[in-house]
Amino acid sequence: MAMRNNYDGLTDRFHYMNLGLHRTLAILLSALTMGAHGANWYVATNGNNGAHTSWSSAYTNIQDALSAAQSNDTIHVAGHLFKLTNSVRWLSGASHVTLRGGYAATNDAVLPGTRDPDRWPTVLARRYGASAPYFHVMTVDRVTNGVMDSVTLTGGYKNSSVGGDGGGGLDVLRCQNLRVVSCIVTGNLATKGGTYGEVLGGGIRTTNSTVLVTNSIVKFNEARGCSGGYALGGGLAAILGSVTVVDTVISGNKAWGYLNAYGNDGGGVYNKNGAVRLHNCLVTGNRATERGSAAANASGTMNLSNCTLANNARDGIFRGGGTVTATNSILWGNGDDVTGGIALAWCNIQDGDSNGVKGCISVEPKFQRGYYLAADSLCVNAGTNNAGDWGLSERTTRTDGTLDTARVDLGWHYAGGLGSLEFHVSPSGTDTNTGLDWAHALRSVTAAVRLAGNGTRINLASGTYNPSVETFPISVINKTGLELVGTNMVDTVLDATGSGKRALFVSADGVRLAGITVKGGSFTTADKESGGGGLLVHAAGGVVIASSTIKENTCTMSGTYGVTHGGGMLSWDSDVLVTNCTVSYNKSQGCSGGYAFGGGLSTLNGHLTVVDSIIKQNEALGAANATYVWGGGLFNWGGVVRLHNGVLTGNKAYTANPGKDSGSAISDYAGVISVSSLYHGMNRGTVRTAAGNCTIVNNSLHGVRASPGPGTLAVTNSILWSNGDDVTGSVALVYCNVEDGDNNGTNGCFSLDPELTSGYYLADDSPCVDTGTNTASYWGLGGYTTRVDGSNDTGRVDIGWHYQQGLGSYELYVSTTGDDGFAGTNWTTALRTITTALTKALDGTRIYLAAGSYTHPSETFPLTISGVTGVRIIGTNAATTVINAAGANKRAISIAADGVRLEHLTIRGGNLTAANNADGGGISVVGCNDVQFLSCVITNNLCNETLTGAVTRGGGIHAMNSSLTVSDCRIVNNQAVSGSGGKAQGSGLCVENGSAVISRTRFAANAASGWANATFIGTALYNVGGVVRVDNSLFSRNTTTKLAGGVYNESGTMGLINCTVVTNSSPGVQRAGGTFAVTNGILWWNGDDVSGTVSVAFCDIEDGDNNGMDGCISLNPLFQGPATNDFRLLKDTPCGNRGKPIAWLADALDLAGDIRVKGGRIDMGCYESDAASGGTLFMLR
Repeated sequence: MAMRNNYDGLTDRFHYMNLGLHRTLAILLSALTMGAHGANWYVATNGNNGAHTSWSSAYTNIQDALSAAQSNDTIHVAGHLFKLTNSVRWLSGASHVTLRGGYAATNDAVLPGTRDPDRWPTVLARRYGASAPYFHVMTVDRVTNGVMDSVTLTGGYKNSSVGGDGGGGLDVLRCQNLRVVSCIVTGNLATKGGTYGEVLGGGIRTTNSTVLVTNSIVKFNEARGCSGGYALGGGLAAILGSVTVVDTVISGNKAWGYLNAYGNDGGGVYNKNGAVRLHNCLVTGNRATERGSAAANASGTMNLSNCTLANNARDGIFRGGGTVTATNSILWGNGDDVTGGIALAWCNIQDGDSNGVKGCISVEPKFQRGYYLAADSLCVNAGTNNAGDWGLSERTTRTDGTLDTARVDLGWHYAGGLGSLEFHVSPSGTDTNTGLDWAHALRSVTAAVRLAGNGTRINLASGTYNPSVETFPISVINKTGLELVGTNMVDTVLDATGSGKRALFVSADGVRLAGITVKGGSFTTADKESGGGGLLVHAAGGVVIASSTIKENTCTMSGTYGVTHGGGMLSWDSDVLVTNCTVSYNKSQGCSGGYAFGGGLSTLNGHLTVVDSIIKQNEALGAANATYVWGGGLFNWGGVVRLHNGVLTGNKAYTANPGKDSGSAISDYAGVISVSSLYHGMNRGTVRTAAGNCTIVNNSLHGVRASPGPGTLAVTNSILWSNGDDVTGSVALVYCNVEDGDNNGTNGCFSLDPELTSGYYLADDSPCVDTGTNTASYWGLGGYTTRVDGSNDTGRVDIGWHYQQGLGSYELYVSTTGDDGFAGTNWTTALRTITTALTKALDGTRIYLAAGSYTHPSETFPLTISGVTGVRIIGTNAATTVINAAGANKRAISIAADGVRLEHLTIRGGNLTAANNADGGGISVVGCNDVQFLSCVITNNLCNETLTGAVTRGGGIHAMNSSLTVSDCRIVNNQAVSGSGGKAQGSGLCVENGSAVISRTRFAANAASGWANATFIGTALYNVGGVVRVDNSLFSRNTTTKLAGGVYNESGTMGLINCTVVTNSSPGVQRAGGTFAVTNGILWWNGDDVSGTVSVAFCDIEDGDNNGMDGCISLNPLFQGPATNDFRLLKDTPCGNRGKPIAWLADALDLAGDIRVKGGRIDMGCYESDAASGGTLFMLR
């Protein structure tokens, strides 16, 4: 990643790089080289360059010390950051020399003094900048018996025009017995300009040398090939010679090249004609775009013993030539774990290679807290010979630190178990405290992470941790098993807003985040591929994010032709579990000509499992000329993704470049996904995505998409509804309810209204009950429910999302004579304000309002309903129970929760005036399912956009990415006003994506207006991208300065059934895009009644559109009192008994509440007349 890109916080960053490994071996090796007769030299950035025999008289740069050193000398280096302008060159004259870092360098009295490389890291970093030269951080040439101990090499950038060059961090040439001990090689790059040729070793290149690397970290290095060339060995490349790597982590490195590069092999390690041995190494999260993401052997020999190779992209070990052996090792989650004929013995291999032969097995290794093994893992005591025979009897595979003393366990052995240290952080603490208890709490998470070691638990008190106290991103690097535990996801907030940085960066195994909200992260880069606006998890295994919220984060690609992933979180070459979380309102923003992937979550290779979680209202948004924009909710590129028991709703993948956006919920490209509302993309290996028991609804444009390629996208036991095109590409559907009818009648699939209620619960008679495959307990859902009453799903599994509990029956009472200090549980103890009642509300709460006006300043507007499901606010009646926001200069109500119902209320006085996002003057509904307005009046509300060229939507109501029901309501006298050059859309109601069913509702005297050069202004009802059905409703006296006064369809689907559209500004109804159908309607006195291609049938249209065809007429409908806005029909109306029979309308009511069919056939318009039916007349005297 971008560690090489700047110095900001670089020294602090390397405090995090401690693996927590014991340094016994390092100390022993160092002691053996300290020869009694050698000189001691000192190097410190603050030395005076004097005698060089103490810290105060030290050299100020390492190069001078190496040039002066002779055989058996030791160079002691302060724990400082050394900014290099040229490569440090260690040449043969300094053979038998030890270079040792990590000193405090503060005391000349006792030399060399205190040494702790974790506390005082010695960092050699290439100076970064536009004018900085390209060079290796260090070159070691023809040195014999040299030792480099506890030094970090970073920021190297070797850009050569000559093929065969490399070693961005460390280049070793013709050396004998060079030892690299307890060092960190990270964030280095080796690349080649021009065309053709090899680049070798992004981190380390060894050529014709004998090298031992022990107890070290090789991480985040990169070999980048040129056009037509080769990139070989992202972490380490060995050419000839012998390289032994012991007790070392090789992680997050990559070997890649431009699209026409020929071979990019060995993301972690590459060998050509050498002898490479890896013993007790952890090789994870590496990537090669061609072969051998963990390790590649072109020729020579490569031997692995007690290594864990996990979650490397695409494949594990590749043998192109020579011989490769692996013993006592675990190869898991690497796509194709083994390629090319490798001798395997006593290994656990996910793909099953050699299963049952020479002690090999293929069983879940049961990793814990990273790559420790569970006590019942079948990898315990499963190797050949004893741990002592392999030098591992002082190391452990267990979190409790139990040593491996018997038959050797398979895989990587840690130097110790996880610690039990706990720190406490609180807004009332201070960073000078110890943090060991609440009384001595630290103030910042940043300080706690810096102090933490492996296994440390950091407890966070309720409060907001923002840039005033935190240094973002908070980075957890190589601190295995660290835990960040908040009070709960509501009260403990990591808020990076204003920092211009992502909130969290995790590159450590076994990290756990719980009970936290991560928000406000903003990551902008010009790198060609990056992301993770809120959280980036890179090259990390066993990461768990539990009971947390990831929201309102953004990643943005600047420049051109880049790829941005994961507005909320990017999991990159990692293994991550997300459980019981909400991922919402995040955005992945693409650049010109570029790609925007995964508005909510994105995975690049590795494994991502999402369980019991909600992914809602996220966006992948591209520039007008974007190449592709995919996966508004979830995107997978080359990984294995499983989504189980999830809701994906209100997500959006959008660009103005038609056909380049897809998979608003889920998109998969070259990977494997099981889910909905996601995109599964390009699969360059064995990549899978699977979704089970998911509800994917109200996502814009598309639901799930699989791109062409070898990957697989499977969806089981799920509901896909109201997503535009629910399924795109080759998606395996099994026991799913799909609105579009995909797979209908095959593999248990059907297409019936799922009858969702109170959010995503199922009605008792829903066709999704008991129609999945296997039982609820089989899917781990036996204790869950799909029913409002909380009944457990005990039989055949219900299709779709399962809640952990039903809705409660809690009731609250509010009266203008009440008191907010009361309990509010009955009228005697009524509360005074709705505001207070909403703070007390639980799932399913009914809030009863006494007659009266609930106004500013008693109420805090907007009244906000969020975080609870199924809340109902019930007035006495709309005439006497009024919510009036006048004087607050805010909208009246904001809804961001499922299953909300407002009943028998008047909502008025909302005034949202803003310079951008002035949507929903009266009511805003965002990302919600099953929101209902019943017998309400929405009146005298205003949305007013002041920003030039911006859009304002919904003077009365704005519903975005939601499912809405409006019944028996009046939406009158609302306004939408746009600024100069802007757009005012839907002065009464605007539907943006999602769906709406509107019945028996009056839209009257709503007005849309704007400055003289405002464009595309529509009033009353406006649809952009949604699916809207309106029946038995009246549109009258709605006005606009441009475009439709009554109903306007910009995109999506609009249907008017038995509606009357009369006396509106011209035209009455208009279609600009999508589909628009009017059936059984009356369109009269609107100037131009119908504009655009609108399908009209069985309608009475003044202008004569379709007259004489499809049951249409053009005859005066004979309204009873048009002068007084009474548009009921006289008995002798020509519209009587002239409508098209529609089965579901037979039992419906007209706008006045009368039965819909009085004669033999339904009338046109929203009112049924009293016209006599046909038949025989009998006269009785």
